[in-house]
Parts: sequence; structure tokens; C-alpha cells
Amino acid sequence: MVAEFRQLEPGISFATEHGHKLGLEPRFPDFFADTVHHHAPRVDRAEALLIEALTKLLVHHPDHAVEVLLSRLRGYARDRFEVIWSGAPFVEIAPMGVSKGAGLAAYCGDLGLTAAEVIAFGDMPNDLPMLTFAGCGVAVANAHPDLLAAADQITSSNEADGVAEVIETLLS
Repeated sequence: MVAEFRQLEPGISFATEHGHKLGLEPRFPDFFADTVHHHAPRVDRAEALLIEALTKLLVHHPDHAVEVLLSRLRGYARDRFEVIWSGAPFVEIAPMGVSKGAGLAAYCGDLGLTAAEVIAFGDMPNDLPMLTFAGCGVAVANAHPDLLAAADQITSSNEADGVAEVIETLLS
């Protein structure tokens, strides 16, 4: 997949997530410089970083807006892997079926909860599977348009404590 992406999108660079460990190609911008690292990021070519089991593959292109890269990679992905955007300046690649919705469904199964008993909050496209799984999907007012369109309810923005507003209403 990395070789295919390099051929289809010259200039592309990759980073890898391995649990709490990061791997970065030398050309991948260090968007994580201000975050707390449990381990110093390893810098190497993606092919070397992919030897270790990974959680996600991150993809960046210096000349494409992230929405353009997202659209192009989804076209290449077809049904081979998930292409996700969480609002960061890069796209995330995960195995098919891996999403916040799938994780929430599995967790609810472990707890014996049905989707109807769940409320989920979101703001970016990576939250969409979670919102559609939940019996009540709530988007904050400043959410991505796809979430606003899919939400059962829209609350105030995250800057205006929209999630807290809904929780306070539920608890009162």
C-alpha cells in the first residue's frame, strides 16, 4: 500500500502509530512536537517503520489540502482499508472495520448495552460511525458538515461546553 501510494501521489510522506509510540518519515512534519511522548519518535522510512505491528498509518502530502488527500485515498482504498480524517493535517489509514463505531459497539456488547442505550458526541468525520451506531448521536455546533447532517441532535459548540449542556440536561 505504501509503495502504491508513493506511485499514485508523489511527495507523500508517512508516519506510524504503534500504541503510544510514533514513527515518522524524515519528510513527515512533526505535528506531534508539542505532545507528551512516552517514547521518542523513531525517524525512518515507512517501509522500516512498518516492520513493527502498528495501530494506524498516517499520510500527509505537502501540496494537497487534507480533504483532497482524503478523497483521493478513499478512491484508492475501495474496500481494502478505512481512510479516516480526525481534523488533523493528515489522513489516517486503519484496517477495514476499525472505527470508533466498531469499538463502541464491541464495548457495549461487553457491557450488555444496546445501541439505543448509548449517546455519543462528535465533531469530525472520524466520529461518524460512532454517532450512527449510538441510539442518540450528538454533534457540536461547530462540527464538520457531515456530522451535522447525520446527528440526531446538535448542541452548542465545544468551545461553549455543548457536551456538558447535554449531559447536564440528561442528569437533571
